[in-house]
Amino acid sequence: MSQPRLDVILLGDKAYSDHLKAIMARIEAQKEIIDKIKQRIKSAEGRYDERANAELERAQGDLNAAENVGATIDNFYKDVKKNWATAPSRVVGHVAFSPPFRLGAGTTEEEYTQDSAIIKVDKKKIDRAEFKGNLLDLENKIPFEKFNKMMNPNPQNTFRFKCPKDRLLQLRGTIPDEEMSHPRMLDQNGDPCIMVIKNGSATGVTIGRANGIKSCKRTAQPFETKTDDYII
Repeated sequence: MSQPRLDVILLGDKAYSDHLKAIMARIEAQKEIIDKIKQRIKSAEGRYDERANAELERAQGDLNAAENVGATIDNFYKDVKKNWATAPSRVVGHVAFSPPFRLGAGTTEEEYTQDSAIIKVDKKKIDRAEFKGNLLDLENKIPFEKFNKMMNPNPQNTFRFKCPKDRLLQLRGTIPDEEMSHPRMLDQNGDPCIMVIKNGSATGVTIGRANGIKSCKRTAQPFETKTDDYII
């Protein structure tokens, strides 16, 4: 018996609305950057010394770059608002295969929980030539310096996280089982930890530490009490 098709939506209604607001906030922030650069140009104009000329040249270059960024963000906002406004327009594919949720998958020693699905992506929605892969948007709410400091809590750690300039974190690879059980990274107190980043629909980008991986398994068999009144 065939099952009804299950679509995959890129953003829910609230997430879409929040995304539009975030883009608009970025547009306003870019306008402020442009205004400040124009003030630099105005301050340098009318002064004909070598220092002023150098500042004028730098400021003009910064203005051109900032205006290009502003135009790109503005066009992106218009595209999102026009072509992704309704829930059906945000469907990027559907579930092609989803095996039943399974406990105890893997070897007898591992006994993992298996929950997986294969998604067929709509080619009309995603251009493979321009698709950048699996990315996590780190947004602009946390400044670069603070972001890096939060992700690098202990100076003794050999690995140093660096927030990408474009705020798009490329996801690749997996964490080995051994490292999941015995993290090599240290927190600010010197305790082993795994630093994690999440971009949730309600909270946005948050940084924290992964909780310890624990599980409980009941192996005892049910037993009858000595009375006939109840059975445990």
